[in-house]
Amino acid sequence: MSDSVAPIYSLLFDEENRHAVQVEPNWANKTFDNTAGFYAFFHNNEVVYIGESGDLAERIGNQINNSVSTLRTNIVKVEDFHRLYNKEDVDNLLCDFMVSSATCNTSCGRRKELEKYWIEQTQPIYNEEHNPEFNK
Repeated sequence: MSDSVAPIYSLLFDEENRHAVQVEPNWANKTFDNTAGFYAFFHNNEVVYIGESGDLAERIGNQINNSVSTLRTNIVKVEDFHRLYNKEDVDNLLCDFMVSSATCNTSCGRRKELEKYWIEQTQPIYNEEHNPEFNK
């Protein structure tokens, strides 16, 4: 791992940098920076979703509070194809999650490539790239 990526990795994956998810409208804006970087959701200490964004606070807030976000949609697809989840079911599951973020200055560059690398390494269940459930 290169010296420029190591601090980002540490911020993203070390347990002490995680925040308990709170499903409320302004939580992400109060908790995370409006800067570019990466974010990871954890459930039972396992990476379940990784993403990158030009605005971490906005993206994390959207993933938690927007009913058609990629994370919420994929939770429903993976957890049970035969049961229709309502918003409260997904909210309750999200409240069991932890989330961490790592800001990324302009010298980091290539966020998409690094996001793809971390998805390949950790194979999060709710990222479509590495879950066969999405190909059904």
